[in-house]
Amino acid sequence: YLRIMFTGNIGEAQSFETMIKAASILKKKVKVEWFIIGDGRWKKKLKSEIIEFGLQSEIRLFNSVPITKIKSCFDRADVLYLSLKDNPTFRKTIPGKLQTYMSSGKPIIASISGEAYNLINNANCGLVSEAEDYEGLANNILKFINFPNKHKIELGNNGLNYSKKYFNKKHIFKTLENELLSI
Repeated sequence: YLRIMFTGNIGEAQSFETMIKAASILKKKVKVEWFIIGDGRWKKKLKSEIIEFGLQSEIRLFNSVPITKIKSCFDRADVLYLSLKDNPTFRKTIPGKLQTYMSSGKPIIASISGEAYNLINNANCGLVSEAEDYEGLANNILKFINFPNKHKIELGNNGLNYSKKYFNKKHIFKTLENELLSI
């Protein structure tokens, strides 16, 4: 079975409806466990939707953990999940969580549009469907399950290497310094 993990804010912006609908499709086909770690205003609604859709065996909710323990949480997951609603602002945004996920060395499955969608594809660090496309998300999860382990590890390493190259503070400051000097 596949263990998918989400960490962070449980809010309306994260479009948990997409995950709920995808989990409902997958429930009939494969064993997938979703681990949702975090808190937020939408957590109570998420709990009620899990019950409403009969997904108590598939989706487990956990309280927030200190940032120092997040790595040990990631170690229990096969893949990390990222999602945002489809809106013009979010399309221009690269969530900080994406950088954290990439630097973990774990592959990513995302339901997100715009810049973050492009970044995941360019880094080749996982599978991504457009925001709120629950069928695309379910299909990507089915596709991911069938990847050989070697390929899953490769996707995670691609994210880690991309993160080291482009999200490294020294590299960013050096690039910024060079740009400023050229002006």
